Amino acid sequence: VALNGARVYRGRTLYSDGLDAGSEENNELCESIPGPACANINTTNVASGNGEGFVHVHPGFHGVGDLSEARYDWRNPMMRVDVW
Repeated sequence: VALNGARVYRGRTLYSDGLDAGSEENNELCESIPGPACANINTTNVASGNGEGFVHVHPGFHGVGDLSEARYDWRNPMMRVDVW
C-alpha cells in the first residue's frame, strides 16, 4: 500500500488500495504464491516470474486456486489512515 503524494492534515482519513507487484501470475496456485501461506502445500514456494511486469491495484483473492477464499480474500481499500 502507498500514500505517495497524499495531502495529510489533522482530521483527515485516507484510504489506500492493496497493490500487486506484477512479479508472479495471479492464478492463485501455490506454485505462483511466494510466502508462508503456501509453505505446507508447495515446499519450493518460488515466485513464477510470469506476472504482468508492472505494479497495479490488486484484484483481491477469489479462491480459484489452492487456498481458501474465505480465509485469504480481501477487497480494497486495504488500508485506512486516520491523521490525528
